[in-house]
Amino acid sequence: MTSAPRTRRRLLLTLGTVLLSPLPLGTGSARADEGDRILAASLAEAKALAAELPKPSELGAGWLLPWQLPAAARPGGALVTEADYWTSFQRRSFPAGVPVAHAQAMADQAAQSAEAMRQPGFGARDGLISLRQLIRAHVTSAAQKAADGAAILRAMVLAAPATGRSGTAAEAAAAQEAMFKAMTSRYDGLDLAALKAAFVSDATLLAKSTRMEYWTSNDWEKASRPSPGPGVWMGFVGVTWSFLAQGRLDDVPDLKPDGAAALEKSINEAYALLHAKTEAAQRKTLAERLRNLDDALRGTPSAAEGDERRARLEKDRATAQRELEALAKPITMKVLPRSFGDNSYVLRLSMTPPDGSLGSASIYTGWIRNGPSLVEITFGGSIPEAEMDRLMDKFLVLMDGKTDLHR
Repeated sequence: MTSAPRTRRRLLLTLGTVLLSPLPLGTGSARADEGDRILAASLAEAKALAAELPKPSELGAGWLLPWQLPAAARPGGALVTEADYWTSFQRRSFPAGVPVAHAQAMADQAAQSAEAMRQPGFGARDGLISLRQLIRAHVTSAAQKAADGAAILRAMVLAAPATGRSGTAAEAAAAQEAMFKAMTSRYDGLDLAALKAAFVSDATLLAKSTRMEYWTSNDWEKASRPSPGPGVWMGFVGVTWSFLAQGRLDDVPDLKPDGAAALEKSINEAYALLHAKTEAAQRKTLAERLRNLDDALRGTPSAAEGDERRARLEKDRATAQRELEALAKPITMKVLPRSFGDNSYVLRLSMTPPDGSLGSASIYTGWIRNGPSLVEITFGGSIPEAEMDRLMDKFLVLMDGKTDLHR
């Protein structure tokens, strides 16, 4: 029998596919034509705004846009054209510039579609909650997304099986249910009309929005090889730039110093719970792996016929040892207020990668609100921590200047 949390997740994804892709409400209708116009206008605004973002030439040598990457350096080895990039952007984004009337019609359809599914425990209210959750990441600040993530992590950890056990199906379902409740608890007490109003508010928050990825490497020639070798890294800086609709400045709250301290404390408490609950089981698993690798090494000759196998075993053992050492370094979050625009900060999540190849690494998110401009800066790939420090400062300065022109 399918569990309730799994059913909810499947219904959420099904409903999201129906309602968000495509945006129009009904093929061939006047509203469908309006939806097409909204999508086309949003994409045109995104391309125009992207033209104001930093150019690779402003960043220095070796910077590439997604469609300039060599095929061998791309995940999957596929070439991407500029048209491909914007098609992907449109599929992954919620359109900006949605009129209130169209958002209201989307809310009505969400409720109607959920009811039409005729699934026990999943009605009009659940449909609206699902739809709002799907667009929430596009219309909330970096701080709010981090707070949401911490709440979900805390709920899942508290509901997860006890340390050292894999957990029963019922316990796994309980953890999924806890995650669902953490995601949707903000809607407790809201009736259908209030949920529709909340969705309309989110859907009409942004007047325009764009995103660009800037790729860099310390050695493009080696990074393009199937096995780049030690010390070679490649990654990207993603910049999302959005504009709030007129009169909506107060709808994305700034992060004040006391709020920054509280957010940092909340996130670190959630990760400390995760570390405490999983460390013993992870240590046991890694210790057993190390024993098995040591036994295999003792039975593998170092002569020429055994060199290749022994090299693989030694590499696997070194990786397992680094993972074991990494358990002593729990994940930590720093919320660092900065002085750009009207409100800015950096969220710095420090951890040790599973393979330990680059020592301690960080996941960074930078945020600026400058008048109606909202800027989010993210990183992907294997860029070392020190380089991310430098690049974050570089992009914050660049985007502070770009947004100043639109105050």
